[in-house]
Amino acid sequence: MSRLAESAVVVLLALLTVTALADVTLWLHAQNVTVAAAQEAAVVTARGDTGSDLDAAATRGQLVGRSLLQASLGPGAGQVDVQVTVNTDTARAEASGTWPIAPFGQLVTLPLHATASLTREHFRPWTGSAT
Repeated sequence: MSRLAESAVVVLLALLTVTALADVTLWLHAQNVTVAAAQEAAVVTARGDTGSDLDAAATRGQLVGRSLLQASLGPGAGQVDVQVTVNTDTARAEASGTWPIAPFGQLVTLPLHATASLTREHFRPWTGSAT
């Protein structure tokens, strides 16, 4: 094998390695953003007034999670969805979707998923007797 062919193979392998490292780095960033979006959506939902409409609190949390995804991931955020469920005691947010691998576009995607749950705070009057 000539030196020119060997150099071409080495350069090709080096470019593939750099591209793979960049894709892994971007996917890890997207996964961290997905975790942050689920956590923030759960926090905003859990902080809603106990007496207020639970659906309104869930909608606020979902909007905050989607806004964080959009601000951090840009156009790729459209492939990640945030779902929020809430009841009087807990708030739960789940963010999931896919992230495309750069050279392949939508042909090859990696999964993104995160779930966050919080206990909603509310006033519980003390009912014990003084001693």
